Amino acid sequence: LAMTLLPRLCLNRFHPAKSVQTLSLEAWKTHYGREGVGRRWLAEGISDVIAYYIRCTRHQNHMICEAACLAIGEVVSKLTSSLTISLVEEVSDALLICLNDMRWPVRDAALLPSGLHFRLYSDVYPTIITTTRVHLFLPLWRERLQDSIWSVRENAAVTIVEACQCSNQTLADVIIVFAYQYIEEHLFQALSQKILPLPPSSSSGGGKTSKITSF
Repeated sequence: LAMTLLPRLCLNRFHPAKSVQTLSLEAWKTHYGREGVGRRWLAEGISDVIAYYIRCTRHQNHMICEAACLAIGEVVSKLTSSLTISLVEEVSDALLICLNDMRWPVRDAALLPSGLHFRLYSDVYPTIITTTRVHLFLPLWRERLQDSIWSVRENAAVTIVEACQCSNQTLADVIIVFAYQYIEEHLFQALSQKILPLPPSSSSGGGKTSKITSF
């Protein structure tokens, strides 16, 4: 029962609805937040946790998909020693699909986890995190850099910086060359644009910077 509830509780800590997020955070702290109990439980059941998160990335409700992407990012960054090569491949495939999602909040939420999984796993699983795979992500990151939502553009830039820090130098060089080429193509355009104040994060026309919390 605990392993059925735990992934759901973890995911709801990222739910965009503040009431769901607050209640889930309080429940997590009360039952699993002491002395790394929750982290150990998640590590022990990591296959089931990842499977649940990936199922949620395909949910019809975009808020659940968004929460699932951020929850994946938390696992990717906090439970690196628990993820097997097959799980990393499944996560990578799921993030690739989410970056293609028609709904911008889902694309936005998938950005930072996609950069993190290149930075953290390029040396651990070089047969999965390859230059071939990064070439699947680069066009999507490029599209997000040109998104109409300012926070998506911001998160895309942060994502590329994360990915550039991978310890596989060959892979890092591919991403760095991509970044420099994009800057050369668009720097003059950016400098010539009129600077406008950023909209408030609560505005319906803007998004928010993705955050990945800690256990």
